[in-house]
Amino acid sequence: MGKVLSIRDLTVRFYTYEGIVHALENVNIDIDEQETFGLVGETGCGKTLTALSILRLIPPPGRIESGSILFRLDNNGLTDLLTLTEDDMQDIRGRTISMVFQEPSAALNPVFTIGDQIAEVILLHQKHKLAEKALKTIEELKLTRQGIRAQLANPIWSVEQLLFRRLQNNPDSIWPRIVRRIPIARRLLWRLRDEADRMAIASLKEVEIPDADRVVQQYPHQLSGGMKQRAMIAAALACSPKFLIADEPTTSLDVTIQAQIMELIRRLKAEWQSSVLYITHDLAVAAELCDRVGVMYAGTLCEVASVDDIFSNPLHPYTRALMAAVPRPGKKPEGISGFIADPINPPPGCRFHPRCHSSIEICTKELPEMQELAPGHFVACHNCLGEEGGSSS
Repeated sequence: MGKVLSIRDLTVRFYTYEGIVHALENVNIDIDEQETFGLVGETGCGKTLTALSILRLIPPPGRIESGSILFRLDNNGLTDLLTLTEDDMQDIRGRTISMVFQEPSAALNPVFTIGDQIAEVILLHQKHKLAEKALKTIEELKLTRQGIRAQLANPIWSVEQLLFRRLQNNPDSIWPRIVRRIPIARRLLWRLRDEADRMAIASLKEVEIPDADRVVQQYPHQLSGGMKQRAMIAAALACSPKFLIADEPTTSLDVTIQAQIMELIRRLKAEWQSSVLYITHDLAVAAELCDRVGVMYAGTLCEVASVDDIFSNPLHPYTRALMAAVPRPGKKPEGISGFIADPINPPPGCRFHPRCHSSIEICTKELPEMQELAPGHFVACHNCLGEEGGSSS
């Protein structure tokens, strides 16, 4: 299978009054089709910022300084998302690339029902499918209704069919926008909203929410944390995206609900044949769900390997320190000495070297490049590389 995403030398800066924040530094990530790639690391290391960079949602005063984010939009190859217009990105967000945010209570709008928020995504990106469903409904009504009632409704149905056919042939048609501006004619579009509401209910059922017909009419504050997270996943998957970003979707949930959400993501990924970027600080979750794992520290990528290799043979000193910090039966966890690097004044060279027990002189001067030490196992560490090196990532 080919690559669906290829991030190259991604560098992000935040220009603040206190100074320039070096948020991401030359990050390189490849994700294959139908793969689950885990991004792990401490809080503030740049995991979420990497995901927001893919969607080009870096909050101000942040800015993508350099690099490329290549994504497979079609069968013609990879497209650099950083070169697209904002209108093109608006069409991609939610339809081709979707994101499940870390805190559903903050991501869901409290003044709109769950159904409204899911239907909004469908109305924005699935006009073709909605028009197709609406035309099918009208044809069924013509077959079932007879007599004077059907004759009175026929002219309205004909106008609706004309409008929906144009929308089916061209989802970006200007006609729906013209109709919405005419109060009397606006009622012709009610059937699209009706179909979107039905699809919203189907999306909630897909994520195993019981009594979806009732939940679709409720507001976020009326749902539990697990239900809100499921509703977020339903909105993210409503348009069957080929790439899903899950930003710590189980952090605020209890262990039982965490297991259910993880199993749900695994099942939906297989069903839609999607690729997943799973962001977490929980190594156990990454081991359970991911195919490959990337370890981040202070805005840099330290190590990338298959989930089996990363846990059985961690090579980077930071990865080994993370593994040693995990509590295990009969073994006392070991903390990592020192403090996380200051992003405004990062240390020269490798950003982990002030906390590393195996650093050498070059670590204090040069930022190590990601190189392949074993098949599929990439490490950015001068001490690991030695003089032999490897092939570039």
